[in-house]
Amino acid sequence: MTRGHYNPRRSLRAVTGIVIAEFEMAVSANSEFEIEREGQEEGRASWPYATLLFFGFFGTATPEGRRLARWTAIASAGAAVAGAGLALEWPSGPGRLVWAAVAPAMIIVLAVAYVRYLAALDELARLIQFQAFAVAYGFTMVVAAGLLAYAFTAPDPDLHAGWAAGMVALAELVRGAALAFFARRHE
Repeated sequence: MTRGHYNPRRSLRAVTGIVIAEFEMAVSANSEFEIEREGQEEGRASWPYATLLFFGFFGTATPEGRRLARWTAIASAGAAVAGAGLALEWPSGPGRLVWAAVAPAMIIVLAVAYVRYLAALDELARLIQFQAFAVAYGFTMVVAAGLLAYAFTAPDPDLHAGWAAGMVALAELVRGAALAFFARRHE
């Protein structure tokens, strides 16, 4: 192989190696942060319901919470720009592939940020997050199955990217509600 020749397999292996190393580092982190709960009494936990319901995490009281907030904002902005580029069909031609690659890349950034965040939570907070993710996943699968059934059975199905964006937003609202519900159960 000559110098300067692009090898997609080598690039993919490098990116995969970086993601796996980041995941292993986050999962193997031995230091857990205790969530600062407002009004914490002996034997009772009080959760930050506003951030649970509207933002889907326990707030920015910890360094990991602040990091998650930053990376969530970056990933959301990147996904919004990619979605706008795709929706506006700009640029035309092969340039659109950039937008098509940016959207899933932002989801990977978000997943890595959540892996690091979850590794830093205490056991109860991690359990609540996992329960909420399970509810949101189930909800998303039910809605996706309904949309697929509609697409296959409707005489003239009118499904477009707006449905997918709406489904993701709705799944996040369901996850926030599930976070508040499960946190309330563990008070």
